[in-house]
Amino acid sequence: MVITSNAEWATLVGGGCVIITGVLEISAPGVTSFTPAANQITSIGGLGILNNTTLTSLSLPALTTVTGEVNIGYYDALTSLSFPALTTVGSNFAVSNMPALTTVSLPALKTLGGNLNFIMDPELTSVSVPVLTTTNEIDIDTDPKLPSFSLPALTTTAGVIAIKSNAIMTSVSAPLLTTSASIYITSNPALTTLTLSALTTVSGAMTVQLNAALRQCVVDAIKTKITTGPTTYTTFSNDGMPNTCP
Repeated sequence: MVITSNAEWATLVGGGCVIITGVLEISAPGVTSFTPAANQITSIGGLGILNNTTLTSLSLPALTTVTGEVNIGYYDALTSLSFPALTTVGSNFAVSNMPALTTVSLPALKTLGGNLNFIMDPELTSVSVPVLTTTNEIDIDTDPKLPSFSLPALTTTAGVIAIKSNAIMTSVSAPLLTTSASIYITSNPALTTLTLSALTTVSGAMTVQLNAALRQCVVDAIKTKITTGPTTYTTFSNDGMPNTCP
């Protein structure tokens, strides 16, 4: 289902639509508001919002389930993104190339069947995903104003965790993470804190490199606690000083 104007949106919700089984695509600048449907849609087959130049905020407060993927990108005016009741996404949750986006709030998201991606969002300063426990891959890439990234409830990733090229990021934390397919943390020049204190299994490669402010002893301490894997361990140019750890 493709929505290209406010009138089409009003027609959709005028009939009391609560569940959309297919993919809802908002792909034209004619949609300027999600009200009133934002307060009634509870489930969507998939959500795609691309190439919209007028919508400044997006919140679907009743939405609990997306059975497919959420794909939001190339959306010039959007500054905030909130899904306060969303608990489950069946596939990917991807936000990329959003020039004005500053905040993303996913306070209830617990299960993600695909990847969690925030890529090339130049004004992004806050991402909140406090209860997510499982996902496939994580890619936080080239978000130059994002100061930290934390997944306090995450325990397992089936794919790679990639945190790379984030200019001011000082902290990455996943304190309950026990298992990941691969770890790739590179080219974050301000990174000083890396918390993976429960990590015991890395089935693939572990690469932590080119993080100029990160002490090498922090990385080595994480590696020492891993009992299964990694298949390869690559680490260099983590030059934080003093290189001493408690």
